[in-house]
Amino acid sequence: MEMPRPSSPTKELNMWSQTLDRVNDDGDETITTVDLDNLYPALVECFGIIFLGYLAARFNIMSNVEAKGLNVFVSTFALPALIFGSLCRLQLEKVQWMFLVAIFLAKSILFFVVLLVTLIMTRPSDFGRAGLFGIFVTQSNDFALGYPILMAIYEKTHPECPMYLYLIAPISFVILNPIGFVCLEIAKSSRENDGPSISISSNARTWALILRVGRGVLSNPIILMTVAGILGNIACQGTLPAMADQFLQTLGSTFSGCALFSLGIRMVSKTGSRLDLASLTVPAVLIMLKTLALPVICRESVNLFQNYYPPNDTEHLSNFAFLYGTFPAAPGVFVFASKYDIEANLIANAMVACTFVAAPIMFISARLLSITNINPSDYIQELDIFLFDISIIGLICSLWVAFTFVAARKFQRVPHFLTLSLVISQCLACIGAMLWSKMSCTHGWKLYFQFTVFTFGVYASRINAALLSLVMLVIELKSVVWVQQGRRAWIAIGLVVPGFLVLMLLLVVGKETQAHGDKRDPNFQYGMTQAYVALVVLVVSFLVTVASLIMRQRCRKLPPNQSLSSPHGENLSHLRDSGAVPREGMRRRLLESPQEQEEDEFGGDTSPSIIDIPTDSNLVQIEEDIHQVREAPVATRRLSDEANEANRSIQNPGGRYRCTSEHREYCSELLDNYDIPPVADALICRARYEDEHQILRHSLLLVSLSASMFVGIALCTWTLLMDSSSGIYLELVFLDGFLNLGQGIFALALFGFDSQYFLFPIQKFWRRLIYGQDSLVLPDWEDLDRTTKLYCQQFLRYHIEKCMESLLRDVRVRLTTYQAVFRGQELVDWLMEVGLSRDRNDALIYGRHLLKGRVIRHVEDHLDFYDDVFLYSFHPLRE
Repeated sequence: MEMPRPSSPTKELNMWSQTLDRVNDDGDETITTVDLDNLYPALVECFGIIFLGYLAARFNIMSNVEAKGLNVFVSTFALPALIFGSLCRLQLEKVQWMFLVAIFLAKSILFFVVLLVTLIMTRPSDFGRAGLFGIFVTQSNDFALGYPILMAIYEKTHPECPMYLYLIAPISFVILNPIGFVCLEIAKSSRENDGPSISISSNARTWALILRVGRGVLSNPIILMTVAGILGNIACQGTLPAMADQFLQTLGSTFSGCALFSLGIRMVSKTGSRLDLASLTVPAVLIMLKTLALPVICRESVNLFQNYYPPNDTEHLSNFAFLYGTFPAAPGVFVFASKYDIEANLIANAMVACTFVAAPIMFISARLLSITNINPSDYIQELDIFLFDISIIGLICSLWVAFTFVAARKFQRVPHFLTLSLVISQCLACIGAMLWSKMSCTHGWKLYFQFTVFTFGVYASRINAALLSLVMLVIELKSVVWVQQGRRAWIAIGLVVPGFLVLMLLLVVGKETQAHGDKRDPNFQYGMTQAYVALVVLVVSFLVTVASLIMRQRCRKLPPNQSLSSPHGENLSHLRDSGAVPREGMRRRLLESPQEQEEDEFGGDTSPSIIDIPTDSNLVQIEEDIHQVREAPVATRRLSDEANEANRSIQNPGGRYRCTSEHREYCSELLDNYDIPPVADALICRARYEDEHQILRHSLLLVSLSASMFVGIALCTWTLLMDSSSGIYLELVFLDGFLNLGQGIFALALFGFDSQYFLFPIQKFWRRLIYGQDSLVLPDWEDLDRTTKLYCQQFLRYHIEKCMESLLRDVRVRLTTYQAVFRGQELVDWLMEVGLSRDRNDALIYGRHLLKGRVIRHVEDHLDFYDDVFLYSFHPLRE
């Protein structure tokens, strides 16, 4: 039967409240285990204080020195006092010690999995990254963010639950973190010895390592106060003297606000680095492990020991474990990364993103904790609406990706032919879900037709994801030609295997299914048999996908245009993002690396404009230059006058930067004679500069699909093993629906916005509509703002010759040679190196001022200035 749909957005927004109200009216079926009256104020309080700290740092109200002092107070005084006082007052006889064992088991599983996988994926094995990532996924922001939320939820119903944080935290600080510190110390010693790995054969070196780690653990005030608090609880019988209790409460009460404020301050300095797909891969994996994998593992681990709890405590302890797992990573992980100089930017971005990703997950989980023993009929209407809506979005996204693949003829490439098969499978799954929602698919041919379309689409998408990961591994181990020769076999496997599974279910289960009048979850329409088959498909696909990604990373050949990683995991791109590229390294990257890249990729050669770069460090700061230009009489001249003056200065240099007559002649000839290549060649150059097979994008797609499979495995396991359903189960049902039917959204984000077929046509149409032409329209010099004029005059007066010496070169693409060009990201690097910009964002603004002032231009006047690989040249200094 067709389910009624909401007639307005307000009804759809209120459907969760209606579901909860309907469930809570069922009397004995639901047991309220949490109090949600204070949840909203607690969330507003926590994230409001974080936002204030962010504003204080963003507008320089609080300096880094002041923030450091606040951090010292929080970590050395406020938090230890809070831990000591709370443990002294804790009623130890009410503590379920097996619950702590279960949490320890869950954290240990995830910690060692991340540790081992990272060691396997890096070659040589990178102990520093392995230990740091293990700490990231297991150390939660328990006290600053978790404790206020738990107090708001459990203070009235289960006041002992928030107190568990003081016993759970030492699991990381005392047991798991020291293992990570050992790995970090090994990496540090490896760097100091200038070797890829350390040979721990010397007893002195081994004991020194043990002493450093042991001293760090024993000197941690949090660990000391944890031990002292338990001893104080035993000595004081759970009751502190009034004077000591008042002192500890006053000091401990300062922790929450100061810690949240400090967290907001930390976020400012952690979001400035340039982000791209390569820098997003590892943070995305870490965030999914922290916010998706850890909650599920914690809950299953607690259920594993359910025989050791009182019968009435199992449900609320497992729900509490799930909620605890959703807490974001602790800011202390960034401190470790900075101290050991390992992936500081990566951890910083991951920590900030994890906090915001975890916020809605924490809210939804806390909101649904009040539901136990829920009946599927209570939420089937909302599930119907949700799956229909997400199916429409997923179908549109998948169709657009398929269109771009066909339009760009990418489906003929490797591995894009399997990606297209995956996208088509996602389309079928979305269509099947829409049929389930709109048709009366309860029995008969309609049920069989809908079941075939939906189940084939879901199984095919899972199996094609596994095949895609295998193809990527084979490309690395064998060759693209080897995969191309067997492409028909790959496609056939992706079609035949899911078709065979669906046929078997129709023949076997269809006879066993009785006619029924109520709708059921489309993933389990045929009950337990379908759940078992789905679980097998999910487990096999998940293991194949993850194992293939790990092995491909382990066996990966370093491409000629990729920077070598340093022993501690920082590659040149990361150093460039942080502005820490050494001067000599920057010179080599601006000159040698681009030439090598283009010679390897295009089969040609390049002609550098210079052989070496002067080492003179007496560079004029932008503030001084602007001040001098402001006082100069040429401040009101036209740009052409300044350009001619700069041209004369190149021909007759008398300033601080001198160059040979041969170089001056070369620069003048380039400025007078270079041609403008079409934008299509720039696009070809960029496409070849990137990865033709888009391996990185496919890796990100497989990571998102692996997360979907993991949630599906958890849902199938719960359906098969658990007798009752709770609010957390309901959360997994809707999350699985989004990740399963919304796979097209991830594909669209990665493959649907091809600039050649999406961005540039829109820009051209808009410019033609507004300005009557395709090229970038710049304002006249007289209409430019004063700041842009000062930037251009300062650059032309003092820096243009130096910049030409550093950047200009000839680039040969196929049979065409482009003269006197440079890439946008190279200009950004140069501006940062000479001190004209503080970071990449300032350099981007500087470059756009130069482009607006016609000092530089895109090779076809097609694009604004971007920190990217697009080609730019200096504006011809002639009419």
